[in-house]
Amino acid sequence: MGEHPASTRRAIPQLTEDECVRFWRRAVRNPATGCLEWVGARNRKGYGWVTFRRQPYLAHRVAWTIAYGAIPTGALIRHKCDNAPCVEHLEIGTQADNWNDFITRQPIKFRATRVRGDQHWRRRNPALSAKLVGAKMVGKQAKLTVEQVLHIRAMIGSRTQREIAAAFGVSRATISFVKSGMRWGHVV
Repeated sequence: MGEHPASTRRAIPQLTEDECVRFWRRAVRNPATGCLEWVGARNRKGYGWVTFRRQPYLAHRVAWTIAYGAIPTGALIRHKCDNAPCVEHLEIGTQADNWNDFITRQPIKFRATRVRGDQHWRRRNPALSAKLVGAKMVGKQAKLTVEQVLHIRAMIGSRTQREIAAAFGVSRATISFVKSGMRWGHVV
């Protein structure tokens, strides 16, 4: 279903009893998760959404409003169960709380930093990398080594970025990123 960005923070109007009954008819207990889940329309991220008076609202925010009243300005309604369609296990919090939950609850693969430089698979498997590049399955992405990055940084100021890029076979943008720390910022 489509995503309605404006519905994430829009104040939910006072709902009539009929609207509340209509809302709860779309929530069903899932025995696998133990959650009361929204079975109506969902957005791309799996969050339920419902339309009242021609305006879309996120289902978990509507559920909170029905159960506890208006949501304070700037507050978020968070899922304690990490189950996007759930309209039961909710708590109020801040964006910082939400971010901290994301960091601590996600699997390691989401928390790990990217593999960079000499640890990149193309550096560890040059034969496979050459085969893929030769087969045009991988673009012309030049990968630098730590030594090359240090050498590039030493050259910055004495030569133009275009000259440095040509010397290392990379784009001028790559040199700019190395210079600014947007790429290879972990190399000091």
